[in-house]
Amino acid sequence: MARETHRQLSTQNQLSPEDLKQVETHLEAGQAILEVHASVFAAAFAPAARLMQAMMALEDAGQVIAQKPTQSDLFNDDHDGRLWAVLATDMPDTAVIELMADVTDLGDIRVQPFEIAREDQPAESKAIKAGKAPAALATTTETTVRISVERLDSLMNLVGEMVTDRNRLTQIEETLHTKYGRSGVVGDLTDMTGHFGRVIDQLQEQVMRARMLPIGNLFQKFPRLVRDVSRAAGKELDLVISGEATELDRSVIEGIGDPLMHLLRNAADHGIELPQDRVAAGKPSTGTIHLTAEHVEGQIIITVADDGGGIDPDRVRQAAVKRGLLSDEAAAELDDNEAIHLVFMPNVSTAEKVTDISGRGVGMDVVRTNVEQLGGTVVVESELGKGTTFRLALPLTLAIMQSMLIALGSDVYAIPSTGITDSLYLADVTISTAKGSKVIQWRNSVLPLLDLRDYFAHSHMAPVADGSRRAIVTVSWGKLNLGLVVDRIIGQQEIVVKSLSSVIGNLAGLSGCAILGDGRVALIMDIPSLVNTAAQARR
Repeated sequence: MARETHRQLSTQNQLSPEDLKQVETHLEAGQAILEVHASVFAAAFAPAARLMQAMMALEDAGQVIAQKPTQSDLFNDDHDGRLWAVLATDMPDTAVIELMADVTDLGDIRVQPFEIAREDQPAESKAIKAGKAPAALATTTETTVRISVERLDSLMNLVGEMVTDRNRLTQIEETLHTKYGRSGVVGDLTDMTGHFGRVIDQLQEQVMRARMLPIGNLFQKFPRLVRDVSRAAGKELDLVISGEATELDRSVIEGIGDPLMHLLRNAADHGIELPQDRVAAGKPSTGTIHLTAEHVEGQIIITVADDGGGIDPDRVRQAAVKRGLLSDEAAAELDDNEAIHLVFMPNVSTAEKVTDISGRGVGMDVVRTNVEQLGGTVVVESELGKGTTFRLALPLTLAIMQSMLIALGSDVYAIPSTGITDSLYLADVTISTAKGSKVIQWRNSVLPLLDLRDYFAHSHMAPVADGSRRAIVTVSWGKLNLGLVVDRIIGQQEIVVKSLSSVIGNLAGLSGCAILGDGRVALIMDIPSLVNTAAQARR
């Protein structure tokens, strides 16, 4: 019934008195008033998200005076796949069409001067055009084509191979430059290599954009989940969603659904207090959960935050001791932040009773495992009585990543650049010992060290070369920092991520591998695993 109402409104072009006043104000300012129609393809993925993108495109063109469906309708997936809007703008109708055509899966785009119906005029002259001048109806052209996911995956694999070849070509150019200088053919090769590199970068960006989807199509599934949990738990909850238009790789969206579901269910059932308890604590009876997504420094940050009771670090310590994961002495030595992160360990739960939703200790460890399999990290911040925030950092794509190459003997390893905070030479610092572990003073704090030679030790590892300047690469995972001691820093390089063979299986501290330009294989380090290993060793 609601969708039928939308169709009637869009057909009759009805505006409220307030909307009509806005129309007159914009006309007096010399702007055009345009009527916009569009629809999403029948087989479109996440049509509500596409309509939301179309509305954002119109907002870039001017001021939207009226629209059907509304943003609230789109959040609730209440629409018929069609869009109607009245727009005040300085742009010509052709420019508005171009903006709309950039939205994926959007077609039947029509833009024309808006006609205001006047009841006090003769029937033959009721319609008054509110545009600057008569304009021809925009022609309907389909500017998109559909392509299978398999083809996109194949394109991404081919781009990955080209990135590997580019790295190889760059290495050959550097070798020739060192031997013969940049004159003659070597100079031509240098110019060609630079141009080739720029083309590959642009091609990679375009293929990645083709694989991107707005996260809104995933977010729109969660309001009902939160409503069901709140009803079952006897709580009053509001779910506030923002950043639905944030885009990330399709494969990442597919993998992040279950972790977000666990976090939202945990916040609704375990984080938010009962209404009477909230009132007694001086809070509104209705609890609020915020679900947000945003781009930050080449990553997607997804946040699930609630204004509930927070996590009690003492109860987490007790739960870990009860499960036999820590001794009383080890638990007592943990600071509150380290104690709170124990919720990610298997079988740790602070719930007072087991329900169908929480309390079994099998949620948070699944969240961390799934996120780390995607190459991301998850951290938790909590303040007792104020609430809890889970922050997930995810890569834009799983195929290609920026890394720092380091050497251990003759072996090469890659450290993901997103987790690196600093680098320094080992000879420039003084190493101390705290709780049996090596540490240094770094940025007014104590930084624990992990010597990767010891961690990845094997019988064929070459000894440290004479005169080698060993270095420390500082990495972070949430609020935890760690210094990785390496033999040598090789430099930054973009690498193509390959999964480890099932014959090898999962290796502690490693998340994958990459083929370098010279044909060698570099193992990719798993920063969360290394940080956790060092933390457990200290405990």
